[in-house]
Amino acid sequence: GLDAAAFATHLEEVALRRESGDVFLLISDGITEAADGAGQQFGMERLSEVLRAHAEHSAREIREAVMDAADAFSAGLEQLDDMTVLVVKIL
Repeated sequence: GLDAAAFATHLEEVALRRESGDVFLLISDGITEAADGAGQQFGMERLSEVLRAHAEHSAREIREAVMDAADAFSAGLEQLDDMTVLVVKIL
């Protein structure tokens, strides 16, 4: 979380034009920091690959693909952080 001063100095509000087919993927850092047995992290590059591969699917299918990919990467190892995924797809 950010306190009010940090929010005001580090973030800015921007209006985005939305178009049909646009996908907004919001995640917690538990997704990109999911680790395999060697301690390697899932990372943004793998996340981007999953999103590109499933962008034409429904929001639910994109969410499931991200979660499945992170779970497969970590090979069932217990993760130490929450893994939250929110997908918004403009129809």
